[in-house]
Amino acid sequence: MALKRRLLAAGATLVAAAVIGQFVHPDGALLAMMKPRPAAPRPAAASTAVLEPVAVVPLAAQPDRSVAGPATASSLPALPRDRAGQPGPAPVEADLPRRVAALDEGYAAPRTDAQKFNQYGLSCETTLRAEPAPGGMVTLHLDAPCQPGARVAVYHDALRFAARSDSAGMLSVALPALREQAAFLVSLPDGSTASAVARVPEAADYAHAALQWQGRAGMEIHAYEAGATTGAPGHVWAGAPSTPEAGAGGAGGFLVRLGDADLAQPMLAEVYSYPRGTGPHDGAVRLSIEAEVTPESCGHEVEAETLRPGPEGGLRPAALTLYMPGCEAVGEFLVLKNLLPDMKLARN
Repeated sequence: MALKRRLLAAGATLVAAAVIGQFVHPDGALLAMMKPRPAAPRPAAASTAVLEPVAVVPLAAQPDRSVAGPATASSLPALPRDRAGQPGPAPVEADLPRRVAALDEGYAAPRTDAQKFNQYGLSCETTLRAEPAPGGMVTLHLDAPCQPGARVAVYHDALRFAARSDSAGMLSVALPALREQAAFLVSLPDGSTASAVARVPEAADYAHAALQWQGRAGMEIHAYEAGATTGAPGHVWAGAPSTPEAGAGGAGGFLVRLGDADLAQPMLAEVYSYPRGTGPHDGAVRLSIEAEVTPESCGHEVEAETLRPGPEGGLRPAALTLYMPGCEAVGEFLVLKNLLPDMKLARN
């Protein structure tokens, strides 16, 4: 074991000697590489110019022409002594109140008549248009911008009823034309009126019967066509009114209810119309009037008018007064016959 250690120690000595021998090789090549290089020669110093001494002047002693000095009276331009003689506009006077008053001379404020324009700036002019419609009908179009939600009384021949305009003062309502040359008039709460005329040739093709009244009497026309019974086909009333289009097609008569029952003093009307010569039935239309006893009408007189065909066309009114039963009969009906003449039907 001691021999191996000595051999290892000898080997390590040989390796170390070999490494050291490369730095101290007899030819001295590596030693030369390890020697420091001589310093590079310095270039010769450039010739230095000889500066001649000059007089040094302090900066504060030189005037600074880049900064303007304080203005003097002699450096400013002279002001004109006589402004009136100078060209340009005349001098402005400072009397502002007098100048403003001069502008107001002859000024007229724009006219703002509350009767001519509403709060939206729309003209208060009231207009009415009448447009013919199928079934011998006419549609009325009222435009009253200064009468929103107003009571509108409508008059046509002997027929009259009252409706209400909408929030914009407009109203559209369809009603039968009772004459070929149909004239219409509306009246508003402020006393203004408007009128319109429509030519309706189909008006001559229909027979009419009407009933009109004031208040909440609950009155109704009942038409029984060609022997119809209550509730059967051919029984035309407010609960089964049919339509003008059906009448124009020859399917039978129709009923139109007019007016607004929610007004403070309602004016209501019903008009029954039957096509002449084009209906589906022969015989007659039996007409009757029914009046419901209501809390408003019980124990009171109810005034109404029936409208019957006149000798010269249109309808003629006949006054009708009903004496309603006491309030113990509320909900019951009075059936009034022979107040409207039966219509004679003839089918072509």
